[in-house]
Amino acid sequence: MDSCSYISRLSAYHDGELSPQVRDEVERHVLTCIACQLELRELNRVSALFKSKPVTELSSNRFDRLYDHVESLTDRSILRFAQVLVGVAASVLLITGLWGMEGSPAVEVSATGLERAAVSLQPGGLDDSAMLPAQMMLVGLSSRHAP
Repeated sequence: MDSCSYISRLSAYHDGELSPQVRDEVERHVLTCIACQLELRELNRVSALFKSKPVTELSSNRFDRLYDHVESLTDRSILRFAQVLVGVAASVLLITGLWGMEGSPAVEVSATGLERAAVSLQPGGLDDSAMLPAQMMLVGLSSRHAP
């Protein structure tokens, strides 16, 4: 079935909600448009179906149960929305944090000769200023552990 720009107005036309000028315009259009004729026929069929069924009154107990059920569905959908929103926010924070770290300069830590000697317990590779204290540390450590 072809789509027509007047189809969106047919429900209001069917329900008598259009101004007289727009109503006349829609009526003229429906005379020449098959898609709108079919849609209007379907609206009339559904309307007649609803009119043929009796309207039943809900007891206050059934109405309360229906209201509670709708309320519980609303609560669950709000909770689901909140969970999704928290997940999205966490993802955005994580991505932003990682992106920000990408451009950060790396911090360079260089150990002095004494620190290298203390960690490695080997005086090799030390500059002359650190050689003497490093050797003294090694000797001091060695003598404590000697039998």
